[in-house]
Amino acid sequence: MYRFRSVWILTGCAISAILGLLLVIWGQHYFFAAVGVVLWVLGASLGLPVGLSAAGDEPQGATARMAAVAT
Repeated sequence: MYRFRSVWILTGCAISAILGLLLVIWGQHYFFAAVGVVLWVLGASLGLPVGLSAAGDEPQGATARMAAVAT
């Protein structure tokens, strides 16, 4: 049904966000910091909707899982 699995997408988004954050923190040049911000934003902004969708897949306990992801 899905072309890509949610776990793979969330893992890629987490890696992107962590790598971007590390580039922002330890980047020695403004170019590296700018690339880090782009990676960080892409990882965070694309990971949240996929995480919410994965949390709400099963109806039992979906409210608690969605609240945890949104927090």
